[in-house]
Amino acid sequence: NASNANDDLKAAKALVQETKDAINTKNQEITGDSESANKAQRDVLKAEEDLVKLTNEYQNMCAGISSSEGDEGLTLPDQISKAHSDANNADAKAKQAKMKIKHLNKTIKTVEKEVKKEEK
Repeated sequence: NASNANDDLKAAKALVQETKDAINTKNQEITGDSESANKAQRDVLKAEEDLVKLTNEYQNMCAGISSSEGDEGLTLPDQISKAHSDANNADAKAKQAKMKIKHLNKTIKTVEKEVKKEEK
């Protein structure tokens, strides 16, 4: 009877150890799953923030409002008008520079003629 009780006790202890090991394994799985779930939640929050940002940019683009980069808050027609004005200004400056070069070339020729006369 005592040997049966010892065998039963050993079997019960083995079952308890197996159960403890199974509980530890499950706890590790739960911890891993919990970390994965937290990462997934962070990814979802980031994706939602990106969605809001991109939706706003899309709506602004459809409404003709530029993003905050570049020409601060100008509508598309305003940007086009500004670019046209800038192009006209650049063209006028280029024409002025060409006229100045032409004038300076004439001045150089005149001075060269005067220098030749003086050398004679």
